[in-house]
Amino acid sequence: MSLPTIRKSSEVVGVRIGRRALIGAAAGAIGTVVGIRPAFALSLDEAFAAGLVGEMPNGYVGIVRDGGGVRALVDRVNAQRRQEYQRVAASAGAPLAAVEQRAGQQLIARLPAGHHYMTPSGAWARK
Repeated sequence: MSLPTIRKSSEVVGVRIGRRALIGAAAGAIGTVVGIRPAFALSLDEAFAAGLVGEMPNGYVGIVRDGGGVRALVDRVNAQRRQEYQRVAASAGAPLAAVEQRAGQQLIARLPAGHHYMTPSGAWARK
């Protein structure tokens, strides 16, 4: 059985950025201008760049260092990824675990240098 390729967008695998994300980005930009940055304005890209989160082999994002709204971001991103993985698994007739594992492999392979990922032993490493 062949599993479909999972593509990465700036926020979540296979999910387009919608109105809520645009509002969050606008709030983040305004907060930065006035020196106040709400925790919900942290983007996945910013969290990766700051070393707060990393990709895990199961296709989900994990917390490397907690702080500044990271938990809420990870929970939101992982819920959206799970929904997409379930959709892909159903359309491909594949087990959810196989889709998650495939996505994890692809996402880790595509990580830019300096970003964190979880090794098979469960330790965080930098690419």
